Amino acid sequence: MADNKNLPDDQDIIDSLIKAMVERRHELGLTQRAFAEQCGFSHSAIARMESGRQIPNLTTLAKLLAALGLTIRLVPIEDQDK
Repeated sequence: MADNKNLPDDQDIIDSLIKAMVERRHELGLTQRAFAEQCGFSHSAIARMESGRQIPNLTTLAKLLAALGLTIRLVPIEDQDK
């Protein structure tokens, strides 16, 4: 098993996924409100998630990312540097 000392913590992972979500939303020219309507969430929920005040569960995060044409992909640790 790999050494866990060099792995990001849960918050780092969530932060990077949220950052990717916000960047993609901007690339698509979507406001938080338009994105929320597209996904079926409230504008305030999107704002809370993007600001880090609310941590989405994995199902919610996957749904939000899919709406932006993104996906969560698992990569074996030994393959990350390739």
